[in-house]
Amino acid sequence: MAETILRFFINNLFILDMLLLSLAASAPFRRRKVFWLRLPLAVAACVAVSYYSAQFINTYIKGEYLGVFQGGIGYLVQFFLLTTFLLFCFRLSVWKALYLGAASYLIQHSAFGIDRLMRGEIDGAGWNWWVLVSHYLILFAVLAVVWLLFLRKVNDETLDRVNLRRVGPVVVIMLAACLFLNQFANNYGQNDTAFRVADLTCNIFGLCYQYSVLNVSVLEGENDKIQKLLRQSVEQYRVSKENIDLINIKCHDLRHQIRAFHRDGKIDGALLGEIERVVDNYDCSVRTGNAALDVILTEKSLLCRSKGIRFTCIADGAGLSYMNAYDVYALFGNAIENAMEAVEPLKDPEKKFISLTLRPVERFYSVNLQNYVDREVEIDGNGMPVTHKKDKQNHGFGVRSMCMLAEKYGGGLSYKVEGHVFNLNMVLPYVRERGGDETRTSAA
Repeated sequence: MAETILRFFINNLFILDMLLLSLAASAPFRRRKVFWLRLPLAVAACVAVSYYSAQFINTYIKGEYLGVFQGGIGYLVQFFLLTTFLLFCFRLSVWKALYLGAASYLIQHSAFGIDRLMRGEIDGAGWNWWVLVSHYLILFAVLAVVWLLFLRKVNDETLDRVNLRRVGPVVVIMLAACLFLNQFANNYGQNDTAFRVADLTCNIFGLCYQYSVLNVSVLEGENDKIQKLLRQSVEQYRVSKENIDLINIKCHDLRHQIRAFHRDGKIDGALLGEIERVVDNYDCSVRTGNAALDVILTEKSLLCRSKGIRFTCIADGAGLSYMNAYDVYALFGNAIENAMEAVEPLKDPEKKFISLTLRPVERFYSVNLQNYVDREVEIDGNGMPVTHKKDKQNHGFGVRSMCMLAEKYGGGLSYKVEGHVFNLNMVLPYVRERGGDETRTSAA
């Protein structure tokens, strides 16, 4: 019985390796309905078709010239089976299935090449349980390395931009360098160390290309999310500006009415004073010399008051006229929103504060935003704070958009934690308006 099982694995080693690796690579993807029924049926069908197709190829594709393509055609059939298996069991596009199938093949072939470099060629009689177990140990070791390098990042979202243009080259590499080259060497007895090293190099090159495809897809996805945030900021700026203007107009009119009532003695003076204090709470317009900065600071001042957050601001924005208004709104809006998110849950009112200072220093603006934090803030290798939210893949884009906006205008930003005080420090170019020698400072 044990010998029968061993022979089954040896005779179907390649397709079983490929199916195992493809299951590992496709684990993050959505499964089709009745997956656990589909899976054994698909595995059985792949093994059966692989076995009988090999018998057919060995019987009918022979000769001095056709024999060179015998193994290559067999590998093509098995790769087709693998792609069909992925499409049958998982909700994948054809391009994603080809990407995952190619990755599975390159991992398997790399592991097989390393195995042969270590032990040399093994004929049918040389196989035993120890050889089989060591084969899978090498296979899992190579899978673990590739998984840590990039395969763990592969999911539906990261591969959404995979298409023929991107997945085609890796398939060509796999077919040309790994299938037909390998079979040609087998037929003409070129399975020496030099060939194995060259073959392994081709596989590694294919995996590197897949890594680059993944990186491009991830970067494009992140860029799209950042651009979406910036587009939303454009609309938010328009709405906020209209609302702030409307509040200012209403506050101005109410003040005139209150003074008229007070002058005519129609309402008790104490009550009028209380009404005037309520109006003052909503009239927190900030004047910095930059209209977009005025809007965002006024809006956030109102929000902070409603949430019991002390927001102090000393800002001169006259030298930011070169910046697009929407970019100013998005840049400072994201910064203040992150600070509000950090302090809002705090129980101690004394710790619920945000302080913003924006002042010109020679030819640059020095921007410092401070807020209290009650948790440890992790800073990554690029000096950026790591989001504490569980879904890290879909968060943290506000920080990246701020970096992009600062760099767009020749500036930069950094983060520092001192005790429980979180500091965002930013440097932006300062462009003095023509004819203006004064800087303006407002506090909210």
